[in-house]
Amino acid sequence: MINEELIAAYLDGNTTLEETIRIVRAMQIDKRLSRLIFNCYLVDQKSGNAAGQKKRSGGKVVEMTSREEKVYMAAKNDANNCEILCEMFILIAKGMKADSGKLTEKARKNGWFSAEGTKLNDFGKLLESNGLVVERRRKASFEELKKALDLQKHVLVAVDGGELIGDQSFEKFEDQCIGKIPDHAVVVTAYNESGQSISLYDPTIGNKTCVYTYERFLDAWDDSKNYMITVE
Repeated sequence: MINEELIAAYLDGNTTLEETIRIVRAMQIDKRLSRLIFNCYLVDQKSGNAAGQKKRSGGKVVEMTSREEKVYMAAKNDANNCEILCEMFILIAKGMKADSGKLTEKARKNGWFSAEGTKLNDFGKLLESNGLVVERRRKASFEELKKALDLQKHVLVAVDGGELIGDQSFEKFEDQCIGKIPDHAVVVTAYNESGQSISLYDPTIGNKTCVYTYERFLDAWDDSKNYMITVE
């Protein structure tokens, strides 16, 4: 149970590792709790008390281990299967027939999709099962991403969805005090060097092309340690 005493201890930097992980996981699920802690953090900063100072200097950050490293967009139901929808988008772009329900069932049956989400290493498994060549890359550079697009490859990346469309001040707090969370998947469709913008297919928005500045995209992509897959 996350009570007031535990929240206060967390803001003061006095929680154990186990308690910190419990709070982090609760905030990932409950955005109201995230907002409450964020607002307390802002008050601490303005008042200049010890907790605020501790958070400004780094505070407690829980890094996700490789075992825990997942994308949480597919949390509870098929309506949240963003990564699968991205794979479907690529299959259709390749001229193949694809059905989201059948793809979701196939991914679930093979262990690529579960109630906890889609692991980064399982990105592209549906594409591979359809005979496409997939290359996975962590810590990819932006130049590598653009080169893949120049070669007319399809590019799917893991990002922090909130850093694309959310409250940027809250997202900075999340990165600093909760940790970087790659909770969304998008397909990069184009870039504009002169306009310093990038175009994405975002399953939560639909077929409308989303355009973001390089800066905002790179900030969101950084949360997955620049994880991407390219598809021939």
